[in-house]
Amino acid sequence: MTFLSFFKCAKGTNGAHKETDVVENFFQTQASSQSHLFSPQLTDEATPNEVARRHFRPVLPPVFSSPSGIVTVPCKDTDLINKQDEVNNAPHVLSQGDHEILAGLFPNTINTDFCLLTAASGDLRPPSEPLRVGVVLSGGQAAGGHNVICGIFDYVKRVNPASTVYGFLGGPHGVFSHEYVELTEAVIDRYRNMGGFDMIRSGRHKIETDEQKQKSLEICEKLQLNGLVVIGGDDSNTNAAILAEYFKSKGSSTAVCGCPKTIDGDLKNRFVEISFGFDTACKTYCQQIGNLMRNAMTGGSTYHFVRLMGRSASLITLECALQTHPNYTFIGEEVLAKKQSLRQLVEALVDLVEARHAQGKQYGVVLLPEGLIEFIPEVGVLISEINHIVAEGDFEVSKLTPESRAVFEELPDSTRQQLLLDRDPHGNVQVAMIHTEKLLMQMTEAELHKRQFKGTFLAQSHYLGYEGRSGYPSDFDATYCYGLGNVAGALIQNKVTACMAVLKDMSASPNPLDWKAAGIPLTKMMNLETRKGKANVPVIKKFLVDIERPLFQTFAQVRDAMRLQDVYQIPGPMQLNTPTPVLPFTLVGAPSAASLLSSSSPQSLGHDRLEFDALVNPLLLQKETTVAPAGAAHASAEACKAHIEALFPALGAETKDFLGGACKLQKAEKLKEKCSVGVVLVGPERPGYSNILCGLVQRVALVGGTVKGFKGARGLLTNDCVVVSEKDAATQRNQPGFVLLGRTEDAESELFTKEGLKKAAATLQAAGVSTLVMIGGTTLHAAALSELVASQGQATRVVCVEPSGDLGRFPACGALQLLKEITGKDIVVGSSDAKACPGITSTFQQLAGCRGLGFDTETKVASEMIANLLTDSNSAAKYFYFCQVSGGLDAECEVGLQTHPNFVLSSAQCKTKTLGDMVKSVADAVKARAALKKNFGVAVINENLFALNKELRHLALEMHLHFLAHPPTPATGVCLALTAEEEAGLTAALSPASRELFASLPVAFQHKLIRDIEVQKYPKAILRFPAHEMIAAMVAATLKKEKEAGTFTGSFSPLCFEFSDSLRASYPSLYDCSLGSTLGHLSAICATTQALPSHAVHVSVANPTSSPTIFEPLVMPLAAAAAQVHRLAPAASPSSVSETAVNGVFSVAEGDALFSLSDSAAEGVVSQLVSQGMQGGWVEAEKYCNPGPLQFREPAKDYYYSRALFETLKGAMRGEACGAAACRDQ
Repeated sequence: MTFLSFFKCAKGTNGAHKETDVVENFFQTQASSQSHLFSPQLTDEATPNEVARRHFRPVLPPVFSSPSGIVTVPCKDTDLINKQDEVNNAPHVLSQGDHEILAGLFPNTINTDFCLLTAASGDLRPPSEPLRVGVVLSGGQAAGGHNVICGIFDYVKRVNPASTVYGFLGGPHGVFSHEYVELTEAVIDRYRNMGGFDMIRSGRHKIETDEQKQKSLEICEKLQLNGLVVIGGDDSNTNAAILAEYFKSKGSSTAVCGCPKTIDGDLKNRFVEISFGFDTACKTYCQQIGNLMRNAMTGGSTYHFVRLMGRSASLITLECALQTHPNYTFIGEEVLAKKQSLRQLVEALVDLVEARHAQGKQYGVVLLPEGLIEFIPEVGVLISEINHIVAEGDFEVSKLTPESRAVFEELPDSTRQQLLLDRDPHGNVQVAMIHTEKLLMQMTEAELHKRQFKGTFLAQSHYLGYEGRSGYPSDFDATYCYGLGNVAGALIQNKVTACMAVLKDMSASPNPLDWKAAGIPLTKMMNLETRKGKANVPVIKKFLVDIERPLFQTFAQVRDAMRLQDVYQIPGPMQLNTPTPVLPFTLVGAPSAASLLSSSSPQSLGHDRLEFDALVNPLLLQKETTVAPAGAAHASAEACKAHIEALFPALGAETKDFLGGACKLQKAEKLKEKCSVGVVLVGPERPGYSNILCGLVQRVALVGGTVKGFKGARGLLTNDCVVVSEKDAATQRNQPGFVLLGRTEDAESELFTKEGLKKAAATLQAAGVSTLVMIGGTTLHAAALSELVASQGQATRVVCVEPSGDLGRFPACGALQLLKEITGKDIVVGSSDAKACPGITSTFQQLAGCRGLGFDTETKVASEMIANLLTDSNSAAKYFYFCQVSGGLDAECEVGLQTHPNFVLSSAQCKTKTLGDMVKSVADAVKARAALKKNFGVAVINENLFALNKELRHLALEMHLHFLAHPPTPATGVCLALTAEEEAGLTAALSPASRELFASLPVAFQHKLIRDIEVQKYPKAILRFPAHEMIAAMVAATLKKEKEAGTFTGSFSPLCFEFSDSLRASYPSLYDCSLGSTLGHLSAICATTQALPSHAVHVSVANPTSSPTIFEPLVMPLAAAAAQVHRLAPAASPSSVSETAVNGVFSVAEGDALFSLSDSAAEGVVSQLVSQGMQGGWVEAEKYCNPGPLQFREPAKDYYYSRALFETLKGAMRGEACGAAACRDQ
């Protein structure tokens, strides 16, 4: 069965079957299928979701339903302006002198009428002969461009089926160079409701010279075009006006019309209500901003600095601020109007950090436009001076004026390098490439240091850019653009030229049946500017944020409150096929001030998700249900039991012969009535964790107990906890993050020391909890804590859910020291003497990847973002994107299978590769594409590639051990991490192999690695290290050398994207909602019943590819899990590990053992499939696929789980062996 056939069956069920039956039917259908129903095959070029999205049919304004056809009638400009137009936009005022100059420049088109499209009647009939229309995409991508072309195509075909549409390739250059294709119905249907401009691609050329204009006229005459439609922004539509004037002056009958495109939103006025693509871009960015807000609230220790698209206008930034309510927002137009200096901007941020610290808040979210730096007066002067100095020779600081020199010397080193090294073809500073968010972060940190700030300031930078340009257009943009295409077709049919196609009254109603179609003279939107030293250049006036208008003024009223209050709105992923699309404030006008100070809305996705009931096994909702062992004893039970008891005497004795495995749900003989259960998050939040809490609380309340939530690791150390009621937990149902209890990352290293675990044991006794449910952490630390309380005669135990498979985030030393104190034995991890079951090891490797909670969501959201970039890359055809994703082991491969990028650096394959080999493999792929004239592409990398690669990991470990012996001077925000003397000492201390590797790293990454290890220590420092940026820089250096040697003739422009923080705090997918709820219920059952020998256990699901309604428990005693997963064994000789563990690891052997679970994983089927895909054409071709945004509205099809899970556990259904499930065969 195919996806579409299943979906049609599911859609047709109506009331005949309950939603549950439909979902169960899907899981049964998927299980019996040989392929994943919701993934493209390796050679496909579309996902099932793309195929479905093409069937979306936009509604047209009523004029297009006229059976007699459409005609244009002249009208007054005032006929097209409504109340919202007047409130939202200033009138376009042109002096008499400027009007006369414009009239001289456009003598043939200056008097073009405004016109309305209306139904033909009487003798007023439109021509019906076949139309021949050319279309060209101009400028950067914007979602919806394809629908404009589809609208034109459908309109002219309705006029006469013999009509023809031609697409000019690569933008305006394709017009004057005569490069075009005829657009057939098959081509058009493939791109309906699809993002990007890859149908015919775009370009940034202009048709400016007389020769170019003449060549453009010649091709239009040759093709006998009735019209040419220019789809572009303000400059592109200005070009359309110039071309229309030229054509008319030559007596051509070809009409030229424009359509308003720009995601920046700066093509807007009283006649153009909004440019297309803006809504989609803002929705895409707001999804990520909202996720970052939940991440900030959960961790409580990070400021997120987010740079958004918009060089000349801050409209995207303002719109996103209105939709998400950040703590601070920079609007470039305000900075310019108030002449705010860089120092003032930094001081405002420092004041923000200090004010929030006074309220106990060490986190926040800051938004800024990418063009902010150009609005800062003294930086603009500095850039001008640098350009002048470099044009005349080498740059020297002494050549700057004293004022500019002072500004320059205050900047961080990285920004100085960008100002001096990144030049455009004219030798000027590439302002758009300056990472203003990093500049502000670093200067804020430095200023806080000067003020002797007593709190902590940790910040992450993010750039949200091209992923917002080429995704699926929103329902609004898809409808708006299709309507624009129809308007453009009607204007050409009626021989209207020099006009822009527009739709009016959208600001008053989201319903297309209330919209009017019109044509606006292009010259009526123009003013005169000075460009490149030339005066009186006609240009369509760019729309900027008007700080005197209601939109900004309303925001200004509430932003002081937003600074300190956390009234974050979390929009979530864009939902498709919605009954009524939510329109942007930039279109409909300012919201109320009261709504901006609220974090909830009845119309929001978050509110909708609260009402959703995730499917779970109905037995979990019955009070009497318990978890009981199933299956016979393991063949090696006696040997394993003896080994476990030697490591964990108390836990080993109480678990007896139960070594874990798939268990059964049955009626309980005895319940722990009115018990008290604790819960704590230790480690990063992931999608679905909030549902663990909900399921836990619901189940414990069912048996009359209470849940005490500890506020992260610090709460467990200090007994800082709250009683979590069912009502409290319900506020987090299906929500992103873990904000109710939060995470205290800074206390986690202390918690997992020997003394920290002792404090935790004391807390559990003082709090009176019978069981602690630990979300995250590791099985080793959970087992050590359980062993401690058991050895003290306490009844309390730990139930561990979603632990980290490796010990990289939580080094083992503290737990090992505690076990030594309890048992008198030196114990080591990663021992070859450990007795481990291959099935258990394999299961935990899967739990660190595709079977883990959150993997499904994170990879789905990542796939949307990566796919958007694939489309964008294919549209612009000039950038190579390097993307880093989270999700766990094989997350990059899952994203690869869903999207088909050109290159995937599989962590499984790269574990033992050298960095040089990895760089060479990517460089070879770039060269292979360049040989085909394809200087673009996308590479995908796992966020933990650095940590999972043995060579890189060993380098970092050597550096860490050197710093333990030779502590460096503490670094501050704008300084490098080491002095020259310290750096020389470091390189001398490294082994020859590590020294060579370190020397091969770009200088910027040498400094980052030094600083990260200095501040965060090993191994934490190498988790999420930006390997994608490092590899991109090294590929660039390699290709530069080859170009100089003449062995590479292409071009290579890398851009890097990192999505981890926003992925981790996404709204959980339907599958993760059910998985999280199930884990919560199972944890509670293990904590409140006594059917198992011990409730010191690790809990997961045995049959994760079955329907959630028949999920079964997979339970493993913590002692057995820890012993086998981390390969514990008594040391061959007494341990040399220090008694204090606050500085990470202390030996090479210990450091190497931290990633033993990942190191021991063989390359799986998912990685092999990715290799097949790359060998089968991904590298050279564009088999790009886009699964689209995460959806929630149709459970029948939105419950699907990941391709990686399907391939790994293919064939597993209820009652069957779930491949490698822990000892199913016991």
